Amino acid sequence: MTLTKKSSGIFSKFLGINSMNVHAHARAVVGTPADLYNVVPIAINRATACAIDSTNCFDVNKTLTFDDSTTTSFSSSSWGLMDLSGSSSSATSCTGSVGASTQSGWITNTYSGRLSVNRWYGATNGEETSIRTAINAVIGKTLLIPVYDTATTTACQSPAKGGYHVIGWAAIVIDMAVPNADWNPHQKTIRMHFVQYIAHNVDSTPGLSGFGVKVIALTQ
Repeated sequence: MTLTKKSSGIFSKFLGINSMNVHAHARAVVGTPADLYNVVPIAINRATACAIDSTNCFDVNKTLTFDDSTTTSFSSSSWGLMDLSGSSSSATSCTGSVGASTQSGWITNTYSGRLSVNRWYGATNGEETSIRTAINAVIGKTLLIPVYDTATTTACQSPAKGGYHVIGWAAIVIDMAVPNADWNPHQKTIRMHFVQYIAHNVDSTPGLSGFGVKVIALTQ
């Protein structure tokens, strides 16, 4: 990007030049972050998330269902709930023992720590009413969430319900409150849409899949 602005000269006036054009040039690149702050513990299946080059995906209302009643349905759910505090690079050493009140606080106030991709995070079932109440309290807000490519009930240490392997980040907006009928011990439904988001205070990492959360950096 190049900008040109007319500026009055100071010393140039002695040469009979009252003003001159000043040029400024900058180049920016758009990338994808490996790390992120202010995440909420709502995980989205990669098959459901919007890829960075998607068409007719962002800003489109979607209904997502989380079903942890069986191994098959849990793995194929479009979203889930996770413990952000006990991640690991190994599927066997991650944990998922976070309490409902803590998890609800992460939804309303976000997780304050720095989180990374290519790690496993413990799964939780989230049937508690407090979590549904927290989701209903953030309607209309932009939420930063993890995107996973693999979910299994055999990952992470007990009492985790399984684990998610996180590969990227997405941004969503909850569109409407979750009624009692859509929130039971095994199946939970949310209505939302994906948006694009510019992240700050993190660096871009080459080679990562992008799902709408981007980093913009000046290169010159």
